[in-house]
Amino acid sequence: MNVSTAEGAIEVLQKAFDYNPDLTYDAHANEYGTFDVTIRSLSIIAEGGSGAVGTYEVNSDGNYFMKSSVIR
Repeated sequence: MNVSTAEGAIEVLQKAFDYNPDLTYDAHANEYGTFDVTIRSLSIIAEGGSGAVGTYEVNSDGNYFMKSSVIR
């Protein structure tokens, strides 16, 4: 797998989260040549929360790891 766009990085995480319709994704390239993808939950937003699930870094080979998360 060659992830070279923000859309490709989002696709990696959508697949990892089984295309959950409750989640939204926002991605941008970072200074390391990889992509940061922030995931938010629509149901948490509807309940008045920030919706933050976590931020993941997606590498060009399709591997990813969580950079941060919000503890509720």
